[in-house]
Amino acid sequence: MAWPARRWVKWLLAGTAAFIVLFLAAFTWLVTTEAGLRRAVSMVHSLGPVRIRVEDARGRLIGPLAIGSVEIEHARATIRIAGLSADYEPSELFAGRISAEDVVVADARIELREARGPAKPPAFMPGWLEVAVDDARVDRLLLVSPSGEEVPFSGIRGSARISKSRLAFDGVHLKSTGWAVAGASGTLFARAPLALDVTAAWSVAEGKLAGIVHAAGDLDRLLADAQVGAPGAGRAKIELTEVGPQLRFAGEVDLASLDLAQWVADPPFGPLDGRFEVSGDRAHYRVEGRVGGRGLPEAGVPVAARAAFAAGVVTIESLQLQPGPGSRVTARGTLRAGDAPAYDVTADWVAFRWPLTGDTLVASPQGKLAARGWKEFEWQVSGDFDVPRAPRFSGEAAGRFGVDAIEVRDSAWRTLGGRVTARGSLSRDAGKRWTASGHAAGVDPSALHAAAPGKLSFDFAGSGSGFEPEGPWSASLARLTGTLRGLPASGGGQVARSPGRTEFRRVALSLGPARLEADGAIGKGATLDARIVADDLSVLSPEAGGRLDATLTVGEEEIAVGLSGRDLAFGSNRAVALSVDGHVDREGREHSWLRLRSSGITVAGFPVSDTRLSLGGTPTAHTMDFRVGIGADSVSMRGQGSWADGRYSLDFQSIDANGPRLVPWRLQQASSLQASREAASLEPLCVFYETRRICLEGRWQAGGEWSLKARTEAFPLEALDPKRLGAPRFRGLIAFDAEASGRAGAPWVANVQAELKDASLLYQSASGADRTVEFGDTRVTLVSDADRHRLDLRVSDAADLELAAHFEAERVPGLDFGELPFTGTVKGSTRQLSLLPLLVEPIDNAAGELALDFSASGRVATPVLQGEARLGGGALDFYQANLRLRELDATLRLLDTSLT
Repeated sequence: MAWPARRWVKWLLAGTAAFIVLFLAAFTWLVTTEAGLRRAVSMVHSLGPVRIRVEDARGRLIGPLAIGSVEIEHARATIRIAGLSADYEPSELFAGRISAEDVVVADARIELREARGPAKPPAFMPGWLEVAVDDARVDRLLLVSPSGEEVPFSGIRGSARISKSRLAFDGVHLKSTGWAVAGASGTLFARAPLALDVTAAWSVAEGKLAGIVHAAGDLDRLLADAQVGAPGAGRAKIELTEVGPQLRFAGEVDLASLDLAQWVADPPFGPLDGRFEVSGDRAHYRVEGRVGGRGLPEAGVPVAARAAFAAGVVTIESLQLQPGPGSRVTARGTLRAGDAPAYDVTADWVAFRWPLTGDTLVASPQGKLAARGWKEFEWQVSGDFDVPRAPRFSGEAAGRFGVDAIEVRDSAWRTLGGRVTARGSLSRDAGKRWTASGHAAGVDPSALHAAAPGKLSFDFAGSGSGFEPEGPWSASLARLTGTLRGLPASGGGQVARSPGRTEFRRVALSLGPARLEADGAIGKGATLDARIVADDLSVLSPEAGGRLDATLTVGEEEIAVGLSGRDLAFGSNRAVALSVDGHVDREGREHSWLRLRSSGITVAGFPVSDTRLSLGGTPTAHTMDFRVGIGADSVSMRGQGSWADGRYSLDFQSIDANGPRLVPWRLQQASSLQASREAASLEPLCVFYETRRICLEGRWQAGGEWSLKARTEAFPLEALDPKRLGAPRFRGLIAFDAEASGRAGAPWVANVQAELKDASLLYQSASGADRTVEFGDTRVTLVSDADRHRLDLRVSDAADLELAAHFEAERVPGLDFGELPFTGTVKGSTRQLSLLPLLVEPIDNAAGELALDFSASGRVATPVLQGEARLGGGALDFYQANLRLRELDATLRLLDTSLT
């Protein structure tokens, strides 16, 4: 019986071995052949609760593997994958692990559905399985939420380790619409709610907004600390709650530096800084704070904004700025993110000024702005605008802000009592090329100059590069019609400027009987003919009068000028006859000359019988003779001049005064005057007569410093006598040393020291008696610095007169000299009351002692005196006996005066 048992065991072992061999053969066929792969795919299709459909599978289960498409239907999601390839370690399966590398997915689509049925503990994988993926790549992924919202991703790559309780990832990169993540690493924890600890580099709008963020917490409460590196530096600390459909967030943003130069050339603001509070949910945002920086008020600008987000569009519900007290700017509109960002915003303002700090270039009581685009945008603006020293204008304009230029396509303005339409452009490159053209209708120039009322209409046009007066630029005026000061005006013409040349093209303007004509050019290749004819100069200016006929011819080699005028007048200045004629050889080879003659001149009410000026020689070496005469008296000056390289030099050779009524002044020593458009200087110029001596010198630099000095020693006051019968006369000597200087953009400063020796004043009182006032020694000091003007006066004579006065005026930017705040004191006493008859005409003589004690305040032009003038032990003799004492008080203008 033993043998049959052994035989059964033998066949059992043989059968088992055969089964194992067959199983191994089948398994080997299944995992190592493409036919086995197709059989495995057919088996996958028959799985129960999860339906999987695989098409176009190639390769081996043992790897590598390529699948054309995979579709997975699950109760929570539908997953469609196209273009899947992978290489993995099948031996890891026996340890409950899938380990794959070089996983590539061309396209994937995941459609999520709402969860149904009883809740289960969260898990990323079955408890027995782990997945390790290295260097995975998904070219395109579309995630569809249960509500139908689509979120596209692209360029996904990275590594991950997935188990039941956690998902750890590293080096993850992905892009979505308008934003991207790079180098993300961290861990997700399968808890309720989901927890995470993630660090990632992030960017928005193709890297225009980027930084690094660290987020930790769970979907109920998540803390995010984001460092911003572009476009500026800053930090945001945000708390997110109920992360998901009911997301809420709140936190603070510290903006350290934002430089606008990366978007705008020479920005008016920045770098900007600020601090803001932010809050909101998935669809609505709120920002409040303050922004500061260069070009903004020192206290910053308050900012308040509300916005909403949906379908890739940010809607700015309200953005309010307060640039200054009473000023408000409100904006609203939309901002579309994505590969082609764009905005459409409108803004309105109240009491706006530009720039926000410093001197105002333009102010607008109210206005509106609309803009649509991105780096290039269309714009419209309307409102009321004020420009310093110009009339207000109001209206609207529209145009385009482009990469290359700013265009004004249409504009219509109400100003100067009329209407102006204009268009133009300004390039944004270094050349700053510009054009402008338009039409003005019914404008009244009296808004610019009260003495020029009228109604004018004309076409205008201009173009150029930059805005320097030296050009190049051109401007034209055409179809001028209307009236100016009641006279018909007409004409037109063009003026063009280029380096070294100014061209006049058919310039012809008429105002009543006055005409101006010019055609040609001056400068390089000069060929200019110009003439002005006016039978009555009052048509050009109400202050002017007389007849004028002037011609000017400029050629490359010569300049000819001719002028004749009769009965000329300007204000209080008069000239019965005036003539100028000359011929200048510009090459300096031939003799040139210029002559000026006048007669019957009255300057500021002072008559001058005749004036003559003569220049003769060449531009580089010529003589100058100048003579001005008053009857038998005359002053003449002679010098040697030269013109070269835009600079004129004049060497004074003599200055002489002759005549019975003049002190015979003479030039003490040679002096020189140098002048050009950039600088001028006068070397010490001294004139003398006996002991009298006066010296002047000065310097001036365009846009820089200037200085002026004057001094004299022992100058007789008798020289100041007006030579008029009955006029007061002076005696004594004066010495002074004065210096003033300044620089562009800074207050001028001055220092004046003056001293009078043995000074006295002689005059006639009301009765015709001669009176004398002795001043003794008087010292006057005037010092002006950047903060104030100070004047000290001291008169000292132990026997008869003591007087001390001190005055100060504070320098306030923007105020005229007469409006400066003013303080001072006057104290003294005198027995020389002979001065009173000169101040108060009815007083014929005075005796006694007068004491003064006053303080002064107010403004320089309107000082207020407070104090006391006390007359003791004396008497007043009145030329008219019925004069009352209170009339004396009114004449002296003293607030508190008592007579003892």
